[in-house]
Amino acid sequence: MRCEECEATLWQAGEVAPAGVYMRVDDDTHALIHLDEAGPLPPSFDGYIAVYRSAAHPCACPARTGQPCDGRACAMARSATSASDAASSA
Repeated sequence: MRCEECEATLWQAGEVAPAGVYMRVDDDTHALIHLDEAGPLPPSFDGYIAVYRSAAHPCACPARTGQPCDGRACAMARSATSASDAASSA
C-alpha cells in the first residue's frame, strides 16, 4: 500500500515489515513501533486496521514538505483501502 500523495510505502497491522521504527499514521497518536527484526506490525485494538509508515523517512507529501508529518495525508490510504475492501466484500 502507498500514500496517495507522496507514494510512501505504508504497512497495515499484521503485515510483516523489515526491522526498523514505524509510525502509526491513521490516527492522532502517531505511536512509534520499534521492530528489532522483521516481523508483523501490531494491531490497534481500537476497531480499526492500524496503518504505519517508516519513521526513518520524513513525510514527502507536498503539503508538508519541510514540516513534521502529521500523518493525515498518509492516512488517506486507509480510507481508500477501507472503501476498496468494503466494495470487494459486497
